[in-house]
Amino acid sequence: MKPVKPLLAVILALCIVSALSACAGKPNKPDAEDAEKYVGAVLDLMCTGDYDHSVNLADADELKVTMERAADEAMDDLVSQMNLSDDVVADFREVLLSMFSKARYTVGKAVQTDSGFDVPVVLDPMVFGGKVETAVSEGAAALLDDPNAALMTEEDLTDRLMRCAVDALKTELEDPQYGGSTEVVVHYKELQDGLWGIDQADAVRLGEAMIRTS
Repeated sequence: MKPVKPLLAVILALCIVSALSACAGKPNKPDAEDAEKYVGAVLDLMCTGDYDHSVNLADADELKVTMERAADEAMDDLVSQMNLSDDVVADFREVLLSMFSKARYTVGKAVQTDSGFDVPVVLDPMVFGGKVETAVSEGAAALLDDPNAALMTEEDLTDRLMRCAVDALKTELEDPQYGGSTEVVVHYKELQDGLWGIDQADAVRLGEAMIRTS
């Protein structure tokens, strides 16, 4: 079974990459305030479902669709590796998307550079993993004591252990724990002619900083 914690971080980063790269900001040359508002608006839209509508986000509606699509693609990849049952996949997907609503972040003051603006984002990363490891270990121990386990396929065993992991993640999300604050500086620049945003590399760094595994 592929380790749950690294997989979780990769999937979360995938969603953020897809979401941020799907948007662009104000079509005219922006100032520092525009840069700050853009980064805040994209994070707000992704995490809360709404944003400051004074910000001119291109394809704002498409962002939500992109997030859903990224989650679906991540789940498809997971199923191709583990052959999980539909209910486990559906619950894992729900947990994945729920993580965004728990994110804590603050957008700082933008600093102008030669090519755009550096925008600091301070995040309190959600800490996951402890309960997941315990749940999977206890699930494995229960399988050893289950006389019917010998009749189960490898896929069935994996599915059962993943169910333990998903249930543990859902429990952790009910009262998420946060680690010490970390700052990620993203660069707001012109990505296309007249369209501004942040690039994929910065999106990945934001995604990686949103979650910490214990």
